[in-house]
Amino acid sequence: MMNSMTLESDIDTLLVRMDKIGDLVVSLNANEHPALEGQRCLWLVNQGLSWVMNASEPRKNYIEFEKKLRISRFFSLVSQIKKLHLQQAIVFQAPWFIGLALFLARVPIRIGRKSQWHSFFFFNRGIRQKRSLSDRHESQYNWDLISEGLHWNSYPTITFPQMKAPTQPPIENWSLKNKEYCVVHPGMMGSALNWPTDSYKSLIEALREKINVVITGTAADRPWTSPLKSIPDPEKNILWLNEKLSGDELLILLKNARFVIAPSTGVIHLAAALNTPVVGFYSPRIVEKETRWGPLTDKKIIFSPPTNRRNDPACMHLITEENVFNELEKKQLL
Repeated sequence: MMNSMTLESDIDTLLVRMDKIGDLVVSLNANEHPALEGQRCLWLVNQGLSWVMNASEPRKNYIEFEKKLRISRFFSLVSQIKKLHLQQAIVFQAPWFIGLALFLARVPIRIGRKSQWHSFFFFNRGIRQKRSLSDRHESQYNWDLISEGLHWNSYPTITFPQMKAPTQPPIENWSLKNKEYCVVHPGMMGSALNWPTDSYKSLIEALREKINVVITGTAADRPWTSPLKSIPDPEKNILWLNEKLSGDELLILLKNARFVIAPSTGVIHLAAALNTPVVGFYSPRIVEKETRWGPLTDKKIIFSPPTNRRNDPACMHLITEENVFNELEKKQLL
């Protein structure tokens, strides 16, 4: 359940984010909030995301815990939290039983959003936030939660999350050279509208005439990656690494790319945190907009259809491959 780092017996603050990769990455700057300056912080994250935490800069202490409720492990978590002698816990996102664990462990200050029924019982500093309005970035919502929960009088400007990729294996193992390839990650978990597969195909065909293209993705991304194999001469200047990479290998690949193309998914946030230029495709729907879920970086090109077409599922077709390619040339990325 715990990471390999040695935890101090006393931790001041527990920070909790137990959902997907991208959501975790845009939350990793929470340590930089001035209200937590000098605090000994510990993160509670979803099982399997140790590679994200290990790459975070500055390095963070963390505990992994699976989102599925198992009674024996639940009480083990309660016991572990008690031993930490926490002053406070700040829950950005977690299943309901995490709030119960904090309550049973008698954490003095329990901060979280007032939303579902359990938040009214388990958080003694519940904060109302209308995140569905998407009028600010997810990271800003997190910082606002900290400010209000800890009665911080000022509202500082958020910092950008930073990550450091491992050094092994070298990219030469994939016959790649630093900044002489781009990464296209077309898949996503379906939480927002994506750019059409045919558009990705056309863009990849144009890109490979200028630069080597690396395709990434997991088994869950097959609805987007499998159709790309119909590209004529699919091995020409294309390296297929989908379903072949560990988390550390993905970070290495993203860090050394000239730029990364992806929809609203974890990969675009990882690349942004690694300081690699990103090109993103974002839905105009209110809860899916770039305003809330965009990559936190100055090195970004974002495409989104006009907002008056937000109720049209086909609106992502309005982003043309020509516009994307031309913008890459304009930014001197090709």
